[in-house]
Amino acid sequence: MKPSMTTRLAALAVVLTVTVPAAAQAPPKSADTAKPGMVLADVVKLTATVEGIDQGNRTVTLKSAGGRSTTLKVDKAVKNFDQVRVGDELVIRHTEALAIAVMKPAS
Repeated sequence: MKPSMTTRLAALAVVLTVTVPAAAQAPPKSADTAKPGMVLADVVKLTATVEGIDQGNRTVTLKSAGGRSTTLKVDKAVKNFDQVRVGDELVIRHTEALAIAVMKPAS
């Protein structure tokens, strides 16, 4: 499987766990309210094994090293989807981000 395939497949869904480096946890001020806020972001690298493929619905079921299974919809932008086989091991990199801002309850 080509690395570009795994990169495109990873961009299709938010998967599994997040590890956030301590440097990304500094609480910045949110621009629109000047109130305390926080933005956390990290590039997550996962290894998963293909458990199932549904070519017709363009879905793939992946099982993580920890044993968790996740079914993902594969976008048509993934051109090599027909080359993925059950048992293939994928190395997936994707970005996960979370933004938190302090706001009044009414807003």
